[in-house]
Amino acid sequence: MNRLPRWARPHRSVPLLLCGALLFGLTACEPTPGYLQRWANTPDSEEKFAAYLLDPDLSHEVHVKALELLVEQWDYSSGMLFNGGTVKDMPNAAERDATLRDATPRIRALYDQGGAWLYKMRDAAYHLRAATDDASVREGLDAIVTDWVLNHWDPCQANNGVVRAIELLEVAGQANAEAKMAEIIRESPFDRVICFGRETNGAVDWINASTAIAEAYTTRWDSGEIGESEQIRFEMIEDMAALHQVEAMRTWMFAKLRDPAFEPLFKNAILDVLSNNPADSDVDGYRELLSNETNARWGAMQQILNARGSDGLAFVLDNLPADSEYGFYRGEVQADGLRSVANEIVCVMPKLQELGDNARRVFERYIASENLPVRALSIGCLAKFGDSQTLGRLIEARAALGRTPPAAPRWGEGATFTLVFDEAIAAIQARQQP
Repeated sequence: MNRLPRWARPHRSVPLLLCGALLFGLTACEPTPGYLQRWANTPDSEEKFAAYLLDPDLSHEVHVKALELLVEQWDYSSGMLFNGGTVKDMPNAAERDATLRDATPRIRALYDQGGAWLYKMRDAAYHLRAATDDASVREGLDAIVTDWVLNHWDPCQANNGVVRAIELLEVAGQANAEAKMAEIIRESPFDRVICFGRETNGAVDWINASTAIAEAYTTRWDSGEIGESEQIRFEMIEDMAALHQVEAMRTWMFAKLRDPAFEPLFKNAILDVLSNNPADSDVDGYRELLSNETNARWGAMQQILNARGSDGLAFVLDNLPADSEYGFYRGEVQADGLRSVANEIVCVMPKLQELGDNARRVFERYIASENLPVRALSIGCLAKFGDSQTLGRLIEARAALGRTPPAAPRWGEGATFTLVFDEAIAAIQARQQP
């Protein structure tokens, strides 16, 4: 093949549009992939490659080479590839997708070299996938992202790229990454579990809905292989709370609320999560908590009231056990614990204030209950909600006590129901005075 004399060859610094002129009337030259390669890493080459990529009159091979070179010398400060960038602007959609598909093997080959290429090509694959809606084209790019998530991601290691881990996890998807993420939580050193939570907390949709991830968290907690710091364990509870919609996590949360050894700080955090994210199935869990002998019992009562109103109040009074310890108040069992709970917790619940007369009517039905803690609690709350009709009912019920009134559980040392009635009657009378 005859070569052009040196004086007729285009100089590397001369733009393509002058090529034909420099050849003195010879047929205009179309760039070849080899020609593009000569421009690699020269000043303004990115702009040149972008122009080749967008030119619909150039060959497919030139488009592919232009994209490969753009990716190879992509500088993060350049916006040409972000969110699909220049590739997205190719005028022919079919050619754009074909170019992406045929450039992907080169991107993968660079990624497989490791080192700085690992992060650069991972990020390039992530951004280029935004240039197409073709699932078959995205498949090759997503495979790069998924490989990094499964084989290179360390949640505690600083990310050396520009794409956040949560975005990469969304691309990798549940089917590919769920088992690996669950393994990190169950089996990694505890600091990696915390780092994982800090990276992903509430931000990855499929993780938030994953039963496998929820069970990995609860298994890790129950194993006892967690940090000793209360602050770090509280952070883990917050990470677990992001999976509140998963049935396995809610079941675990209710079990911990019933556990007397579970720290009150963590119980309060769990109650906040459950109350802020209610589910129809929660009432059964709260009903079991009514047997708890700590303040979790009253937290459960409040949630049932919030969910079911006056019907919920009747539900609580019907399900509070008669044979439970009701003296727990301010961290210990006290002789007047139930009286303190009534005055300071139960009877001042905001939902009861909202129910008003509806709450009063429910409490009035229980002033002669055979369940003595329920009877005492109902009479105690009527001190705040009772009216003139209530006053007559209380006086009548007090008279029916006879000479040997039953002891009032945890209403005070030696207290009987005579005292409970007297306090409620006196409170209503005081409110009725002008």
